[in-house]
Amino acid sequence: MKKTTMNKIMKIVTVLAIIAMIATMMSAVFAGGASDVIGNLQGDTSAASGITGIIKNIIGIVQVICYAAAIIMLIILGVQFITASPEGKATIKKSAIQYVIGAIIVFAAGTLLGIIANMSNSAISNNAK
Repeated sequence: MKKTTMNKIMKIVTVLAIIAMIATMMSAVFAGGASDVIGNLQGDTSAASGITGIIKNIIGIVQVICYAAAIIMLIILGVQFITASPEGKATIKKSAIQYVIGAIIVFAAGTLLGIIANMSNSAISNNAK
């Protein structure tokens, strides 16, 4: 693969990781509802539950896409590394560093999503009581 193509792919993966992180942050804001943000005021949380479900579905789809992109990139880098000349292996190692950073961001966003989802579910269930 050419260097420009690899750079484009890395940019796409980075953008997907950023989108996943933004979606995770939005989930944190919308999942608990405004009452949790303002000071645990009691209120109707049925709308927050609906929004939480929608956002979970969207984030789940984004996560699957990001995970698939990370795995595909790993396979591509592995094949390139195996078939490359000694000079080409140095360039692939540089790309691998970028891949590792992007993969860490993607998988960290997934972990954060799980933590935020658990916190929002417990906050909603506490307000419903």
